[in-house]
Amino acid sequence: MNSLCSIFQIYYDQKSYDKLDRGFIPLDNSSNNADGWFEFKPILNYLNNHDLVDNVWYGFLSPTFYNKTGVTSENIFQIIKQHHQFADVVLLHTGWDQICYFKNPWEQGEFWHPGIKSMSQDFIQKIKLDFNIDDLVTDLTSSVFSNYIIAKKKYWMEWKKISNNFFHYMNDMESKVSRNLLTPHRGIFYPMKAFVQERFASLVLANNHFKVLAIDQSFGGSLTSALFEDDLTTRELLRKCDLFKNKYRQTKDQQFLKAYIETRAAIKFTPLITK
Repeated sequence: MNSLCSIFQIYYDQKSYDKLDRGFIPLDNSSNNADGWFEFKPILNYLNNHDLVDNVWYGFLSPTFYNKTGVTSENIFQIIKQHHQFADVVLLHTGWDQICYFKNPWEQGEFWHPGIKSMSQDFIQKIKLDFNIDDLVTDLTSSVFSNYIIAKKKYWMEWKKISNNFFHYMNDMESKVSRNLLTPHRGIFYPMKAFVQERFASLVLANNHFKVLAIDQSFGGSLTSALFEDDLTTRELLRKCDLFKNKYRQTKDQQFLKAYIETRAAIKFTPLITK
């Protein structure tokens, strides 16, 4: 175990335990397997019950982490060893193509899970965050799926604050309709709350005060075959989309946003999905 890191991998049962990367610390979620929170609950429980140490890197990964990313614990420890002095957050991407293509993870979420944007915006307004989802532009340095994040204490403290508010929001009687809202994912219906919480990274990273290292998957990483043709042209256009969004985030120059929109329009995209 790398002394710079406390990286956990969550399991639900013996089957998922057997698949864990032995370089990570096992984190038991078997008692919460049916509550619809998935990895969110054990992450939040850990953060609420432990004092994090400055300059130690923490992560909480799902049991399918390697299958989705091809990244091992040894890979992560080497990345941290090389870059720990120059970054606060490391993003390990799955679905990199969708992060590049869509304006932000809520536009992407609305494509797959209709209603997620309005539910998220309602929560944001309830906790009085000055944040409009429609205005947000994200890129590979400010967005990630599945909470595949390794980060220092200051990131997790901001994430914890938002997440505790969301946990209480979902248990408030005023949110009864939202609490029972289901959405399809790979042919099965799951609670919408699980997909809302995995987008909180973009809320935390939106203000640009973190130094972020994003592992580039655009050359060897898979593309979503239901949406994109897997060829060099598509990959190059997706990379350009991400570049223009990043430039816009740094400068707020509308020309970069226009270039992103024009580049995105050139990508062959399948808009109709059988859920």
